[in-house]
Order: sequence, then structure tokens, then C-alpha cells
Amino acid sequence: MRFFVASMTGMAGWIGVALSTTLLAGRGVAMPLPFEETRRGDEVRLFNGEDLTGWTWHLESGRPEEVWRVEDQVLICKGNPIGYLRTQTEYESFILKLEWRFNPVTKQAGNSGVLVRMIGEDKVWPRSIEAQLMSENAGDFWNIDEFPMKVDQRRTSGRNTRKLKMAEKPIGEWNEYEIRVCGGDVDLKVNGVLLNQARDALEIPGRICLQSEGAEIHFRNVRLTPLFPGKRPVHELKPTVARVTPKWKSAVVHAGDLVSADVDVSGAKSLWLVAMPTDDGNSCDWSDWVEPRLVTAQGETRLTDLSWSYAMAGWGEARAGKNADGGPLKVGGKEVAYGIGTHAMSAIGYDISGKGFTRFVTKAGIDDSGAAQNPATPSVQFLILVDPPDDAFYAQSPSDLFR
Repeated sequence: MRFFVASMTGMAGWIGVALSTTLLAGRGVAMPLPFEETRRGDEVRLFNGEDLTGWTWHLESGRPEEVWRVEDQVLICKGNPIGYLRTQTEYESFILKLEWRFNPVTKQAGNSGVLVRMIGEDKVWPRSIEAQLMSENAGDFWNIDEFPMKVDQRRTSGRNTRKLKMAEKPIGEWNEYEIRVCGGDVDLKVNGVLLNQARDALEIPGRICLQSEGAEIHFRNVRLTPLFPGKRPVHELKPTVARVTPKWKSAVVHAGDLVSADVDVSGAKSLWLVAMPTDDGNSCDWSDWVEPRLVTAQGETRLTDLSWSYAMAGWGEARAGKNADGGPLKVGGKEVAYGIGTHAMSAIGYDISGKGFTRFVTKAGIDDSGAAQNPATPSVQFLILVDPPDDAFYAQSPSDLFR
């Protein structure tokens, strides 16, 4: 699995790799690059700001005028009865942008969603892909009625694939959704932040729906740009062989374990700390590098005293002196004097060229905050590299990589 919450201040070669990959990778199979766009059509305003021209409705009961009204170019949905508005026109590949907010007066949290590629009969709820709008959950996927698509299984429970992070503004403020549906790809952005991706979704024209789901919600600036997808880059579909070999790799590490590493880094230009999730399907893989230090003939330098060139974490953030969620570092019930907290899948890179370092010494383990989550049986494999990981490196499943 690959998904990136990254910060970068250098290492141009590695940045190129990061930008060429997707948020997702299947269990042991690299997810393909997004479909190329051959061209874009002209933007269409789906909501004209005056009435519901171009839309129809389905409700469990009641009439549409009881649910929806337009005021000052804002479409207001009361939230009850349950149902949805849907476009009369079908769309297959497009970029959909819209703004939403929950009631700015009551500031009450609520639920709604945007359904794309809705097909089949009108019902609650119709076969489609839902881009979630529930408060604090915008950016989640919900798969309705077994719509064919591939998502990151490590963030998926049943029909729900969780977003990578929170990107919403306070309740009552306007947010923007950008939903890119192109060929078999579906990408979700909230306020400009890429939060979720699906691949190999069923390629079929479908309608777009706005849900009425129990709470007052407002919509405005609903517009769509048609896309004309080309083909995937052929090279991404070919098998690849990783060219990077770890200098050190741990066995599978479980909660309470603490492993030690002592690695020769003489002449190395870079140092990479990687935490890989295993194939067990579990999450909560909070990963800590404990007392990491670089050694020269003159003494030792704490790695936490240096700035990394690149860092990514599968959840939360890579943090010096704190765990992935910003709490204290603790492994096996013991506080960590100094270290780096992150969450698999993670990679952290340092430029160590010309500094005379000869060895890298560290311990590694599962942070207690991850192990304490119920139910959670986290397991991670730690690696140390002196060359940037390439795309093919991440395409391997852990079970193949660590035989």
C-alpha cells in the first residue's frame, strides 16, 4: 500500500517518484497511474442558482418543495424526508466541483453525500459511488450496492473507505469538493487536499445525486467539466523489478517488540528509514524509531537534531519527538528519550553526504498508542536504506520483499 502525506524540502529525484505515484497500491500490486486526459470540454453549471432546471428527485415520502428551496443562489436542502436530487443527464468522465456547508446559524453537524455514476432504479440508496459529506468525514468513499471499484483495503471496512486526513473547515463555513471521475479513476479532494482515490471503477455513464440525509445542508457553485480520457501509460502496466536493496530489514515487529539495528553508512549520500505494513490486513501500524543516531570518529549525532529532506506517513504525520498523532513516544510501556514517530506506510529521508558518518544505530518498535486501539494487532517491518526507494520497491508485497 502506498499513500502519501508528505513534506519535502529537497531530494528532487525522490520527489519525482512521489509525484508519479498514486495514493493507493493494492495488496502486492502497484496501482496504475491515473488515466491521461486527451482533452477537456467546456464547464457546465449544473445548478443555475435560480431553480432546479436539469434535476429530478427521489424521496421516500413527501414532495420536493418540502425538502429543497433556492435562496440567494444557494440550494438549501432541509434534510428530511430522506432521498436525493439527481441530474437528468448522465455523465461518465468529468471533474465535478461544488461548495457545501451545514446550517451556518445552528452550526449543527450533519450528513449528506454526492453520488456519482448512479445507475439503475431510483431507490434509497441507488447503485453508485458516494463521496461522503458527513461532518468530519468528507473525503470518505461509500460503495453503494456493490459498485465495482478498487480501493485501499487497509483503510476500508465493509463499504466504507476512510479518507487520509481531516480537511474540512469549521461547521457552518463553506467547503469545496472536487471529484475527478476519469475512465476507471475516482479522486476526491476537499478544499484542495487529495484525500481518497479509487481505481478500476466501472466505466459507465451515470447520474449525479445530492443526498437529503437528515440535516440541513447548503450547496452552491455546482459545476462540471467533461473529460475525455485516453489510455493509461503502458509502462505502468508492465512488471517492474526493484533496484533498491535494504541495508537492514527487521523481522515482523508486533506490539511490545523492540528491534535493534547497527548499519554501515560509510560513503552514503542519503539515509532512508522505511516502515512497511505487513500483509495481515490490520491497521494502527504506529511506528517509532527509537534513539536513532549517526556515528562519526568524533562521536554521535542524534538524528532528531537533523532536518529530513522528505517524509511521508500513512496516517497522521512523521514527527520528531512525538508519535504520529502528536502524543508522547512510548514503546512497550517505556517512554522514549528521543526518537521519530510515524505510521506505516512511511519513508523518511536524510541527506548525509559529506558529513563523515560511518554508522547508523537505532531501535524500532510499535508505538503504544497504536497498540492500545481496540481491536488492533499492529505489525510492521522496518527497513534502513542508503538509496531512495523507487516505485518498483513499493510495488512489492511485504511477503515477497522480506523472504
